[in-house]
Amino acid sequence: MKTITGELHPKSISRASHSSISTVLEYILLFSLGALAITLHAKMRVPLRLPGHHGLEFMGLLVLARSLSKKKIAATISGLGVGLFALIPWMGFKDPFMPIVFFLPAVLLDLGFRFANFTGWKNVVVFGIIAAIAHFSIPISRTIIMFVTGYPYGSLKTGLLYPYALYIMFGFFGGTLGASIYQGAKSIKRK
Repeated sequence: MKTITGELHPKSISRASHSSISTVLEYILLFSLGALAITLHAKMRVPLRLPGHHGLEFMGLLVLARSLSKKKIAATISGLGVGLFALIPWMGFKDPFMPIVFFLPAVLLDLGFRFANFTGWKNVVVFGIIAAIAHFSIPISRTIIMFVTGYPYGSLKTGLLYPYALYIMFGFFGGTLGASIYQGAKSIKRK
């Protein structure tokens, strides 16, 4: 609203400023959760010989990021953090396709959350299923890349069933973990 002289009231300016600052902070938080997800993946290299075991923390953080925000592209913003941090040389990734391969689950997670909001299905198990499907895109895209370019992925050299099953399983558990953390924090906040 304008005054007689045509200037905006300070109250409306501060409200707009507060809103834009909170939006920028939200984007920074979402980006940072994605960056944390890929950093944990890079620095927690335990040779368990279980393909997809990083899906616990990776999908957990992406589902948490998506749950924290009302933005329809919240996981995609986190996926940008994943993709950009995967490009950093000190992370130690040698896979040239990794930023794209690990960005894809974030986009699929946003699409899955839209579907869940559309249908009204909003519980931890549904979010776990969405995360499992999103995490499953990693071995699928790697299989396509391996067949098209010949780039070797060690987890896929001996067969597809075992790594596919584990990616789905770890994605599901990671998604339920992230959704459970969000639901638990939300219920504590209400009390």
